[in-house]
Amino acid sequence: MSVRAAVIGCGRIGGGYNGAMTQTASHASGYIRDPRVELVAACDPDEQARARFAQQWGVARMFGDYEALFTGTAVDIVSVCTWDEQHAGAVRAAVAAGIKAIVCEKPLAPTAAEASDLVQLCRDSGVQLAVGYQRRWEPAHCAVRDFIAEGGLGEVLAVNGYYVGGLRHNGCAWINLARFLVSEINTATVVSGANRKSEDVAVALQFGNGASGSLQAANREAYSIFEIDILGTRGRARFSDAGERLEVWQVEEDPRYPGFKRLTPSLRKWPEPCVGDALNKGLAGIVDLLLGSGENVSSGADAARDMEIVEAALARGRTGETEEMAGGVYGR
Repeated sequence: MSVRAAVIGCGRIGGGYNGAMTQTASHASGYIRDPRVELVAACDPDEQARARFAQQWGVARMFGDYEALFTGTAVDIVSVCTWDEQHAGAVRAAVAAGIKAIVCEKPLAPTAAEASDLVQLCRDSGVQLAVGYQRRWEPAHCAVRDFIAEGGLGEVLAVNGYYVGGLRHNGCAWINLARFLVSEINTATVVSGANRKSEDVAVALQFGNGASGSLQAANREAYSIFEIDILGTRGRARFSDAGERLEVWQVEEDPRYPGFKRLTPSLRKWPEPCVGDALNKGLAGIVDLLLGSGENVSSGADAARDMEIVEAALARGRTGETEEMAGGVYGR
């Protein structure tokens, strides 16, 4: 029996990103590529968006809103690919309709309180809730995470990065990734730009393993950037080009200066990053959960914790408070 999937929101991440790309850049593409799944329906209030989606993906059942979709179609798994402020309503409607697996784009909700409520609702209803943090499913990122956990970088000293698009909307993805790769974040404080309406802010971080960190906003109008750079006592790892480029260095004796050491490119063979195709693995993993196996590596609970950290950072930036924040209900 096929797993019946639907997509709420027919924009870029819902189905429009793919175009001529060979990677699974959208939820529609991920479902189409899984032989266990039948993409049966989608919805969007924009008539032109619906028409493009239907033509591109061969979906006959198209609706103007998710209430009509859930009323008229039997669905097992749904992807929520709407604007951020519409996520909570779509997730709640999916739970009420009896959907058993939901994949929501990030952030799970605009506020930590809303995100926590959605997590609890899904728990109480027996619904698998995942959030589309693609890098958690990407093999190169997973390999670096394992390498760090095994002590490959030694003691992690610093975790630094760059992002654009607002701390709540895109910064949450960097925070999620840093927690995934390194450790829980205990303290986050906005150190500049706290009063900007765009929330393009710089953040100082303290990790549970003792590492310090920083997250710096760039100007989205100039260019996009998403990087994370991890420094340890035995080496360094950096993802750049939105995660599509991985560089790893190891420590060696510096032949130029006796008694000193330097970083040199790692001799280890690393997977080639492919963030654009990670969504395929993620959606397949959620289908596995629906069918009774696997693990939710990008859970709603983790996404709710990300929003707790975002809001704590913004609040501290306004008040100047620097006390360590509580681990929260969704801390590890």
